Amino acid sequence: MNFEEELLKLHSEQDEQRVSLLDQIKPEITVYFDTVDLRKLRIDRRVQGQVVSSRVDKIAKSFKPEEVGVLTVCKREDGFYYIADGQHRYLAMCKLGVKEIPCQVYEGLTLEDEANKYLHLNKERKQPKAIDSFMVALVAGNPEIMEVDRICKKHGLEIGKDTKGCTAIEKIFKNYGGELLDKALDVYMNAFNKDRFNHTLLLEIARLLHYNSNIKEVILVRRLKEKGLNGVVSAAQYLIGSKVAKNTAEGLSLALYAVYNDRQSQENKIIWGKEKRR
Repeated sequence: MNFEEELLKLHSEQDEQRVSLLDQIKPEITVYFDTVDLRKLRIDRRVQGQVVSSRVDKIAKSFKPEEVGVLTVCKREDGFYYIADGQHRYLAMCKLGVKEIPCQVYEGLTLEDEANKYLHLNKERKQPKAIDSFMVALVAGNPEIMEVDRICKKHGLEIGKDTKGCTAIEKIFKNYGGELLDKALDVYMNAFNKDRFNHTLLLEIARLLHYNSNIKEVILVRRLKEKGLNGVVSAAQYLIGSKVAKNTAEGLSLALYAVYNDRQSQENKIIWGKEKRR
């Protein structure tokens, strides 16, 4: 039984005991939705965080009415609506001359209630996982994400199925472009396939290719196949343990250089140290 079927079963079992959420709210508190004139909105610094001007500017610059959402406000006895959640959106709309905004309105809250409302809303809000953002952006038709997805699928790698992570892949695309992502995936998949996909290693392969245009990819793939994924990772761990490398990324980078340079003539060896950690 999948999640949706379990939920429907739960609803049917609880049908007689179900209660309205609004019935659970304290009787002195009223909650409703309304469209509020921006001139009636206020910010009480006692129950709000600091304004980040750059965030306000960013919202104003990329403003889309259909993506504003609903502000959470508290109507006080003075007739004004004090913002509990959405001050940056509010300030951006003030800059743009917006007249009114849909709000979830609370009436009957004390100042302490408002403070707790702010803390609860900000504590519960989490940044979406990178993989969730990727999958949603794919559905939204984001051209860059669609290109990343196309390149990955070209190499038999399906994000969300074969790998639950995508940060390194997006980073390669952003920093070095689609062509280099294509090359890095070609090297990785030919050397290791997609079993136990190692994102940090893929990123270091991309850096290796970016900073060494004279590298022969055929030789790199051959050497990596000989060493194996476990061998490369073990070499990186040894370098970290012996204090030669400071972290996993640097350890893998050094290991890749060592693997490629093995049995190479002096003039064909590549030199480590050009990489800029981005």
